[in-house]
Amino acid sequence: MSRARVKPSNQPQISSYERLALRIRDAISTPSAQAAQQTVISRRLDESPQDWERLLDEIRDTEGVHVTPQDDGRVRLSWYIEPAPQTN
Repeated sequence: MSRARVKPSNQPQISSYERLALRIRDAISTPSAQAAQQTVISRRLDESPQDWERLLDEIRDTEGVHVTPQDDGRVRLSWYIEPAPQTN
C-alpha cells in the first residue's frame, strides 16, 4: 500500500495576530454591525492577550472609532462615518 504524498502549501502562514485581526474585521463587517455602527467583541481563550491588547491599541488609534470596555470583559467598538457629500 502506498502513502499519498502531502504537497507543501504555497500559501504563507498567517500569524496569530493576523488571524485575530481577520476575525474582528469579519465581526465589524456584518450587516447588523454596519447598520448599528457598533459591535461587541471579546478575546477567545485560544488568542494571545498580547495580540488582543495590540489590536485594541491599533483600533483606539483609528479616528472616529471608540473602544469601550464592558463590565463582563468584552469590548464595544463604535464608529461614526461621515456621509458622503451629495453631488447634484
